[in-house]
Amino acid sequence: MFFYILEVPKDISSVSYRLIIDGLWTVDPMNEKKVLDKDSNITMSRVDMFREEIPSTSIPTENYVRFVYQGKPGQQIRLGGTFTNWDSSIYKLKETSPGFYELQLFLPKGTHYYVYYNGIASFVDPTNPERAFTIDGKNASVITVE
Repeated sequence: MFFYILEVPKDISSVSYRLIIDGLWTVDPMNEKKVLDKDSNITMSRVDMFREEIPSTSIPTENYVRFVYQGKPGQQIRLGGTFTNWDSSIYKLKETSPGFYELQLFLPKGTHYYVYYNGIASFVDPTNPERAFTIDGKNASVITVE
């Protein structure tokens, strides 16, 4: 038996498929959900994609970045980066629900490096996989505003 594991694009809500069993194409005998493909007039098995949306740092509107962090409630999470000359006292994320912090900030076009601060400890944004090293060798998150 062979199978593939793929990353499903965010805009896909379901996947229709058929299997080869004993050399014959057929529907999945273990899946009760079936649909008729109108183009080919073939019955297909279907899996619906249910996704829990995990909030992450994003650029929802032009030049505005929505920074988000999830952690313990009651923290003082601050933001510093190339746009603040690494000063962490300028921007503080607001706790909008217990343990969920966010800040919407205008940033000019370009690539920006940043980290979050809790006390004196700095850390990269866990919701943003883009990383780089700063000139002083520290790990930072990267976001590009186009």
